[in-house]
Amino acid sequence: MSTEKKHAPKPPMGWNSWISYACYVQEDEIRAHADYMAKHLLPFGYDTVVVDALWASTLPPETNISIDSQGRLVPCPKRFPSSAGGKGFKPLADYCHALGLKFGLHQFRGVPVEAILQKRTILGTQIACADIVDPDLPTGWDTGNRSIDMRKRGSQAYYDSVLQLFAEWGVDFVKFDDMIKTRSVGRRLVLTSHAAEVEGIARAIKAAGRPMVLSISPGEANPSQSGFMRRHVDMQRISGDFWDSWDELRRQFDLCAAWAPHIGDGFWPDADMLPLGKIALRFDSTSGRGPDRDTRFNYYEQITLMTLWCIFRSPLMLGNDLVRTDPLTLALITSPEVLAVNQNSTDNVERFRRNEHIVWTAREPQTGDTYLAVFNLSASASEFDVSLKELGLKGSCRARDLWTRRDLDPVTVKLTAKVPAHGAMLYRIAVRDGK
Repeated sequence: MSTEKKHAPKPPMGWNSWISYACYVQEDEIRAHADYMAKHLLPFGYDTVVVDALWASTLPPETNISIDSQGRLVPCPKRFPSSAGGKGFKPLADYCHALGLKFGLHQFRGVPVEAILQKRTILGTQIACADIVDPDLPTGWDTGNRSIDMRKRGSQAYYDSVLQLFAEWGVDFVKFDDMIKTRSVGRRLVLTSHAAEVEGIARAIKAAGRPMVLSISPGEANPSQSGFMRRHVDMQRISGDFWDSWDELRRQFDLCAAWAPHIGDGFWPDADMLPLGKIALRFDSTSGRGPDRDTRFNYYEQITLMTLWCIFRSPLMLGNDLVRTDPLTLALITSPEVLAVNQNSTDNVERFRRNEHIVWTAREPQTGDTYLAVFNLSASASEFDVSLKELGLKGSCRARDLWTRRDLDPVTVKLTAKVPAHGAMLYRIAVRDGK
């Protein structure tokens, strides 16, 4: 069935709390990030603030979970004081909306264990939360929830009640997690989704009567499911959690190439959040991701990251501590001509590979100009030639370097890219004469 969703006509842009704050972000920090986004990033298209995982939990060493009488998670009032008195996230969402921003929440698939233990019943029914659990289907890494059997009476009503509550709070963006599972087929592990729950969540959003972007994670998902996902979700993660590792970034090239044929028309395969700038404020030192450090990507690797995400048209969800954004990071994430590739291009495709060089192209839909991205994955700087013939162009062409915003000499036969180690170049090429 189709849910007729078209809530993200372009790749969403915003900030998510996970990479900086893990499970421990608090209200004053969300408000500070919203203030920064409204002042510095909204003019460039970044408009969504997302509170990631476990916002119903108290901070360690306490482990209390806040739920309402219908078994739905509600924000922990110690971390989100404006939620006290049953207000939920509405005051915080209202604050974001007043700044011209959108407000988003993370939610794990399933029903909270706390709702089962406290014998809560589903809104508008006499059905206990415990009665919709699928005992044969474990959740993934999230031990705080139990899987829902969508065949059971009350299962859809539970998801309807959750999304109804989100709509009452004014939520604009929902990130549902733990949505990918594996199953054995012979000796192979096949990746698939919790399809029945994806459909149920999409139906619940429609029934709630408030447009909400639906993002599901994590991957690694299977591109063969893109038709199903296109009908029901706006964003589909294509990988597991992505961090600031060069090996992980190299792997994203393969995943982006596989998913590129499926982007567009309101469906955006998601290469994950951007670990740039100051990150890992709340990750402990044993995790290898903190505490409080700068991204491990060097400058050229950051250019590669942004170039790939933009020409692939991945959603651009920042993960850094925005309040302490340095000038270099700010320039990197607000380059207007680069962001235009992410928001407005078409026909995005990996064109070819030669050894450690990868070439992507896309089209500017109004003019027909060609966007050209050249990536150098090797550990040494190099020159790389791309002929106009390889791009399907002929004649004399104008070329512009989008990162430096500098026009180049006319191109008649080939463009020679001087690419740093682990770096990238991004051009816009316009035909001056010929076809």
